[in-house]
Amino acid sequence: MIPNAYWLDDYPAPPTDWVVEGLICPYITVLSGQPKVRKSTLAAHIALAVINNTPFLGKAINARFNKVAWIGFDPGWHNELRTRCGDNAKNSILLQPGFTSLSLNDWTQLGELLTSQQIGLLVVDHLYGYADLQLNDSNDAKKVFNALNVINERYGIPIILIAHSPKSFGSASAAHSNIIKSSARVLLELKGEAKSGARTLTVIGNEIEGEKLSIRIDQSFTEFLSKIDETQSRQDRDFKGNLERAKRFFAEATPEEFLSIPKAAPVLIRLKVSKNLGSSKKMLRRWQDKKLIEVTEAGITPGDNYFT
Repeated sequence: MIPNAYWLDDYPAPPTDWVVEGLICPYITVLSGQPKVRKSTLAAHIALAVINNTPFLGKAINARFNKVAWIGFDPGWHNELRTRCGDNAKNSILLQPGFTSLSLNDWTQLGELLTSQQIGLLVVDHLYGYADLQLNDSNDAKKVFNALNVINERYGIPIILIAHSPKSFGSASAAHSNIIKSSARVLLELKGEAKSGARTLTVIGNEIEGEKLSIRIDQSFTEFLSKIDETQSRQDRDFKGNLERAKRFFAEATPEEFLSIPKAAPVLIRLKVSKNLGSSKKMLRRWQDKKLIEVTEAGITPGDNYFT
């Protein structure tokens, strides 16, 4: 398919606003890192910031539309995404099962669909859905970007492409980095192994000043690591996450489930923040200790710290 030609003065203006100022560009942003470093979790938090139009790591959201499309390849990816996002997604994430066609006609059809649904950001999770290609070969890797460019250049939809980094210890740079770095306008390299979620996010791009951000990625949120007092307990560091879960609890529970902790425990299982009744009760007790909830003979109500 030959793209439409335009006279210079009539060429359609491409989007210029960054989806996340200084972080997610209006073109293709590659997010790379080793497996299990929480790349998909970080991308999900960015998606929620776009949907809810809330700053991400203090950076403004400028998306044209507050809906996100997500192409996933790993088994169970849609369930993981639903668990990460919960009600905060506002049913505004369009799930597109992964497909490996490199036909520009197919990607044109996808572009038409995304445009009709007013999608403001596309997440492709991940580059290795195209593992049948020889991605170390620049020609094969370029085929993937040619397909993605249909969505970005023709339809003006920004893209986050998630890619694994090499297995060398500590590496965060994307594998096949030559072709990726030459095709992507911004490269985000995520690095870190701490169970606490402590990570370093390096931002590289020709149009911005490079920077390194010390962050922590939890299942429920991403925040600056500098805001965390490392002498605090794990429970204290998770206060924001527990507050978010408590809010979901109060939104979900029925009047009868507010009567006592044993009656409330199944709610946390239903919200998929706990796996069994025992751990649910322990979590509710922790919320009580942190004054996120108050438990009296009359039942469970928001605690003093719920309103902080």
